[in-house]
Amino acid sequence: MNFRATSRCLLLTTVLTVVFAACTAQRTAHDPFSAPIDQQIRVVVDNHNWEAMAVYVVRSGTPIRVGIVEGLSTRTLVIPASYLGSMDQVELMGQTRISEVRHSIPAVPLAAGRTLRLTLGSHPHLSMIRND
Repeated sequence: MNFRATSRCLLLTTVLTVVFAACTAQRTAHDPFSAPIDQQIRVVVDNHNWEAMAVYVVRSGTPIRVGIVEGLSTRTLVIPASYLGSMDQVELMGQTRISEVRHSIPAVPLAAGRTLRLTLGSHPHLSMIRND
C-alpha cells in the first residue's frame, strides 16, 4: 500500500471515530429517560375513548408529549423528572388524535418515584387523576 492510500485510510478512520463519538455523546447527554428510576414519574393511563389519545405534560403552559394510548386500553407511560423541572406538581393533558378534543387535567402534587393514575373519560369532564 502506498503512502497516499495509507494517509486516506487513516484520515477516514479518524473522521468516522470523531463523528461517532460526537453523536453518541450528544444523544446520551440529552436523553431525558437516562435519569434513575426513582426520579421518574410513572403514569398509568386508562383511556375510555374509542380514539387514541396523546398524553402531554403541561410545563409553563407548553405541552410536551410523553406518549400515546390507544383507544379503550391501558398503558403505563414514564415521565422523566427533567420534563417537570423544579415543580412539585404535574399538570397533564390528553388530546384525541383525530377530533383533537382536549382533556385538561388539574395539576396534582407529586413526588419522584411515585405512580399517577390517569383516567381519560369518554367526555373531558369525566377525566380524572389520582396520586398513588
